[in-house]
Amino acid sequence: MNHKKDIENNHNTCPVCESDQLKVLKGYEKDHLVRCKQCKLVFSNRKPTRAELDKIYNAYIRDNNIKTELTLKKLRLIADNLGKVSKAKRVLDIGCGNGAFLTMFKKIGCEVYVTEFNKSAEDVCRSKGIKMLSGGLMPQMESNLSDKFDLVILTEVIEHVNNPRDIINNISDLLKKNGYLYITTPNYFSIDRLIMGPQWGMICYPEHLILWNPKTLDQFLRTCGYEKIFIRTENISFFRIVQYLNKKKYSLKLLNNDPEKAAAIAQIKVNQSKFFFYMKNIINSLLLITNKGSSLIALYRKSKNGDNVVQV
Repeated sequence: MNHKKDIENNHNTCPVCESDQLKVLKGYEKDHLVRCKQCKLVFSNRKPTRAELDKIYNAYIRDNNIKTELTLKKLRLIADNLGKVSKAKRVLDIGCGNGAFLTMFKKIGCEVYVTEFNKSAEDVCRSKGIKMLSGGLMPQMESNLSDKFDLVILTEVIEHVNNPRDIINNISDLLKKNGYLYITTPNYFSIDRLIMGPQWGMICYPEHLILWNPKTLDQFLRTCGYEKIFIRTENISFFRIVQYLNKKKYSLKLLNNDPEKAAAIAQIKVNQSKFFFYMKNIINSLLLITNKGSSLIALYRKSKNGDNVVQV
């Protein structure tokens, strides 16, 4: 084994606080996970190769379809609420996928822009009449844009990068002084991960490189010059837990063959049953208190001193 090459392929310091005090997480070696002893961030200290990344992201399927009306309804509600809080007139979605979320902002009268690093996703967004910015995860203000953004959206993106400070600082340059940043990402402190451990589906090198929890994400955003509006968690992946516990073979078969279809079926059944609907609300209330939901959702505002980023 070439020890020197191994060292070159590793991150030897934390991508958030730059501490070199890292602890290898026992049982998570397959995904190269370590925890920073200083800021407690969990991340992969292995640097993915270009070939590894291409293999993952070239296999992504981007299309125009949203699987259920319930999903569309939820996106509309979130867009309405974010629009009211941020008073957004101009919105940017970084790594937008098929642009479905941003389409909801367009419907409420916002001027919308997207970035993507996948050509098929770009084609889907253009077909919806959404304006594209170049630069992928590090977009720059273009000369034809007269004003900065009121709201920047970063959904299921920040776990994919190993340079989060660069990403957030670049977003700060794109936002107005009191602009808002909306982030969603998997929650490392979730019940799902506590039950499934290394087999939790969100642990997947080289796709997910940083595994955030409410505390590490909050600390990080504050050092980048943001103030919290809210940070919360919601949802439990019941089907994935059942799969892990190997209790119901029919669920296992459906999950293995078409996990998206299984999730859609579960969503419909829960919302059609009053019992499961109320149980879901009770569970989400508990998750809000305990921060153990599978999804981490955060809204932050660029503070008045947001240009004075704390250096760590």
